[in-house]
Amino acid sequence: MKNNWLKRLITVALTAALVIMPFSVSAETTDTVSAPKYIFYIVGDGMGETHLEIGRIFNKLMSGDMTAEPVYMDFPVHITVDGGADSSQGGTMLATGVTMPSGYISADKDGNALTTILDIAGNNGYKTGVITAASLIDGTPAAFLAHAGRRSMMKTIARCFPDSGVDFIAGGGVERLFTKSDIPADLKVDASGTR
Repeated sequence: MKNNWLKRLITVALTAALVIMPFSVSAETTDTVSAPKYIFYIVGDGMGETHLEIGRIFNKLMSGDMTAEPVYMDFPVHITVDGGADSSQGGTMLATGVTMPSGYISADKDGNALTTILDIAGNNGYKTGVITAASLIDGTPAAFLAHAGRRSMMKTIARCFPDSGVDFIAGGGVERLFTKSDIPADLKVDASGTR
């Protein structure tokens, strides 16, 4: 059990370092600034200040520069309904910059789609993608891919994916997206694991 905890801590520290290191601010600057080739917007769902601090310290140790500071922003979350914020609220805020009550997936109170950062990137010629270890219809990843008046509208959320304009989508929860009748016969797997 102790080893498991240590492995998780090391994994979180290394992940945070990989996220933060490319965005570290160096004391040395150049006169020319070019547009970045890639932009990674990584959301540590459930990640807090402690995780960022571990990454900051790790970055300093690995770089040897004890003055290096990562570039990240802290967004205040205002609880708008009883029961607290949920991942749909946080995901919508991160994806659109708009604070909505819990339960909305990148949509306003009238169900109108809010523009996401991926919409803006795609409209400006950038390729976009969403990768998650969670279910794609969970609140945070769904907020980048779909627009729905309630996070419980799983089928509606899933149906938004093909029209999202996002170039690459990978994640879990596929079994929650389809009923048996939705799956083509040649892809069905029986109880023994064969087709």
